[in-house]
Amino acid sequence: MKYLFTLLFVFLLNIIFAQSEGFDKPLIKNSEKDSVKSGILRPTATDIEIKIKKPEGYPAKDLPENYTGFRIEIMASDTLLKDTSEVFFRHGKVVMEQLESGTFSYTVGDFKDEPSARAFMETFIKPVYQEPRVIKYENGKRM
Repeated sequence: MKYLFTLLFVFLLNIIFAQSEGFDKPLIKNSEKDSVKSGILRPTATDIEIKIKKPEGYPAKDLPENYTGFRIEIMASDTLLKDTSEVFFRHGKVVMEQLESGTFSYTVGDFKDEPSARAFMETFIKPVYQEPRVIKYENGKRM
């Protein structure tokens, strides 16, 4: 009987604690329900953008915000490459971007036109990397 009383007491304490912490309250406030119905507010996990911050001293550079031109993507990875990766020793200015899919893209080169980028890729990059491709940028955005 003493055991049952203790169990009931702990159960009631958990309920009181949960209510005091707000666990019993809905995630969306009443004032936000109308916004959700009208499509203004979408409380879904897909709306949250998660970016992984590069470690300090990471050898890959960021793409300039207003970059326009062509670059060669030498590889894409689900994780950051180690800062000791051969990629960083082989190429001088590797740029790393985290794409919307969460993939990390590593690009090299700076070309004004696509034929120049393709010629460089065919001659120097394709013999070393499995699936390189030319990427066009306008004002820092992939096209």
